[in-house]
Amino acid sequence: MTYHYRDTDGGQLEVTPAIHLVDGQPAVEFFIPLAAPHPPQAGRVRIPVDRLEEFIAGARDTARQSAGQEQPA
Repeated sequence: MTYHYRDTDGGQLEVTPAIHLVDGQPAVEFFIPLAAPHPPQAGRVRIPVDRLEEFIAGARDTARQSAGQEQPA
């Protein structure tokens, strides 16, 4: 199953499972399709499954900073 996210400007992000890195480690692939109306840069980023929670925590910290909130202790 591929997860599709579309923002209010029509930009897209796809998250695809079952992608493996060169060393065979399972990963999740994040992709901004070229079909997005105004992609800042189309491309792929592969995050190993065992580091996905670290990525999500970093995204949450960034969201808190954007909202002007303090990071949790």
